[in-house]
Amino acid sequence: MDYEIMMNGSVRLGQLAPEFEANTTIGRIKLTDYLGKWVVLFSHEGDFNQISTKEYANFAKCSTYFDELNTCLIRVEY
Repeated sequence: MDYEIMMNGSVRLGQLAPEFEANTTIGRIKLTDYLGKWVVLFSHEGDFNQISTKEYANFAKCSTYFDELNTCLIRVEY
């Protein structure tokens, strides 16, 4: 794992992320499943409050735009 990410969480656009697996709204995924694409990972706690519901709806509205940019939106559960 990159030392800078490990120490302070700083991530730069275009920087390679470490391999991981996660449970998502589309099932279990590995980051390497998306090689050659941009990936936007987002998450929220399990309590579906008014704010998180609006954010999910806004991501859904933008999904076509992200598809055109070869970018996958993935909600990670925790």
